[in-house]
Amino acid sequence: MVYVGAEADVQTIAVATDAQGHGWGRVLLDVLIEDARSCGCAQLMLEVRADNEPAIALYAHAGFEVISTRRSYYGPGEDAVIMRLRPIPKMLVPAS
Repeated sequence: MVYVGAEADVQTIAVATDAQGHGWGRVLLDVLIEDARSCGCAQLMLEVRADNEPAIALYAHAGFEVISTRRSYYGPGEDAVIMRLRPIPKMLVPAS
């Protein structure tokens, strides 16, 4: 994660293919959210491939909102969805 002023920016969250679908992504995301909150950040930003529907759903379920799209961010025709969590919740609900 990168911190700039009161903003944190998630660089990468990755779960091995054979471990996906077991809640590990949410565990990792919750740790990053808590870290940003404890550092006093007002918002948390991330980019995700526009075709990565499971990740977008994970982030939306955690309270992130889509704020923009970056065209061809990952290469020609491979867009990124920019998402933001603001405000960062004071207390996290355990992943279920």
